[in-house]
Amino acid sequence: MNLEAIRLLLTDVDGVLTDGRVTVDEHRIETKTFHVLDGSAAVNLRLCGIPTGLITGRQSRALLHWASSVNIDEVHQGVHDKQARAERIAERHGVTLAECAYIGDDLLDARLLQAVGFAACPADARPEIQAVVHHISPIQGGGGVLREVSETILNAQDKWTTLLAERYGIHPRPRQ
Repeated sequence: MNLEAIRLLLTDVDGVLTDGRVTVDEHRIETKTFHVLDGSAAVNLRLCGIPTGLITGRQSRALLHWASSVNIDEVHQGVHDKQARAERIAERHGVTLAECAYIGDDLLDARLLQAVGFAACPADARPEIQAVVHHISPIQGGGGVLREVSETILNAQDKWTTLLAERYGIHPRPRQ
């Protein structure tokens, strides 16, 4: 696992960016709840030159709206072979799967998690998934997992402190 080599971050949606619950109203409109920290993570990654993408087996207009609002680079819904799709996305971005990170939580994510350079999952991912990843986030799905994983990558690439200073004006004070 070489976090410094990561040039593209891909993630599953349900169970990672959401808590996995799907709400459908009487008009068959599906809603999802996304954590604001994950939206800011997508923005931070872009500012640091790392594009983001979503690969999910489900279809959701709510997802399209959220992804558009935080400028996610790639949104792929209704995908059942996530590894094949990730390979095409990586090729379009001029990287290999070894230069990709992927966050997944369930069995359909297993093949892709085992193929990428950095594999992560939420704290509440299936045990079979936890057994094949490099990093288990301490955060449960829907609670800001993308933010935690993105900070892990950006810290390893020495980009986090620079981003804090340049984008947010944060300059930590020395402790005595």
